[in-house]
Amino acid sequence: MGAVEPNRPVVTPAAELLARLSVTMKSVIAPSTTGTAKPQAYMAAVVLEKVARQMELAPAHAAQQAADAVALVRDLRAVTVGSALPEATSASLAVVEGGCNEVALCSLVRALYADRPLLGDDLFAALLGRVRVTLRADIDRRMEFSA
Repeated sequence: MGAVEPNRPVVTPAAELLARLSVTMKSVIAPSTTGTAKPQAYMAAVVLEKVARQMELAPAHAAQQAADAVALVRDLRAVTVGSALPEATSASLAVVEGGCNEVALCSLVRALYADRPLLGDDLFAALLGRVRVTLRADIDRRMEFSA
């Protein structure tokens, strides 16, 4: 281990601090309370545990979400190359390319359904299926700290 600089404070990372608080709530505070406060203390411990886990995973999730966005844009471009897209779908794809987020993806899904007759079954299924893969990956990441 390296030496700690004498004038630099040692700071516990927020995720670790919340996890420690959760353990204290479960092992010390909740057992020593009575009445309605007891289950509330256990519930608070669970909430602290989940928030700590979310904070711990946030950097990795953000990196994966960014990589997923790049892959989604790349794949949507590949699927649509040479296709004449309806205006709403084309505009929504441009928004996704400019910044892939939940709002942009929802807008794209709405446009796909609105333009479904114009896209044809195969292109519609290919585009929607690829968007769903990205959305499912986001749900799976959220479930890591929610479950």
